[in-house]
Amino acid sequence: MNFNDLINSFRDIGGFTVFLPFVLIFAISFAVLNKSKILGSKKNIDAIVALVIGLLLVQNQSIVGIINTFLPNISLVLIVIIMFLLVVGIFVGGEHKWASGGWLIAAIIISVIFVGWSFFASSVSDRWNLPSWLVNIDSQTISVIIFIAIFLVVIFWMSKGEGGGKEK
Repeated sequence: MNFNDLINSFRDIGGFTVFLPFVLIFAISFAVLNKSKILGSKKNIDAIVALVIGLLLVQNQSIVGIINTFLPNISLVLIVIIMFLLVVGIFVGGEHKWASGGWLIAAIIISVIFVGWSFFASSVSDRWNLPSWLVNIDSQTISVIIFIAIFLVVIFWMSKGEGGGKEK
């Protein structure tokens, strides 16, 4: 038996439509009840109420369907955010002294471009239709864009100056 068969058998016995939603709702409601002490400080009462909430949710399959479609989408968004933070971390590094002002903004812009490019280059991009002028860029246009970007970086670097703008 391989992992695909294991996942399929878990799906066949209701693991994704009964077990996982129940465990998720039970854990969240138990944690909220336990932390807020709404029903007192007895964990067994919190567990019984969380058990009832979880079982009542599982019997309503329309809510379970919403959870089963909502959570993978949120997981994808979280993965994109984490990848964005990793790419920014690559540019910023361990020392954050240089990562202020224009350099930090440049690192964030570059990170957004790379994460967006990798996101739309994956198979997920089949769901969204980008404009044809954005998809079909020839090499000459890319060269012009890179030249303009380098030109703007040089202008920003030269105009920043060391004196802080004060003249004597």
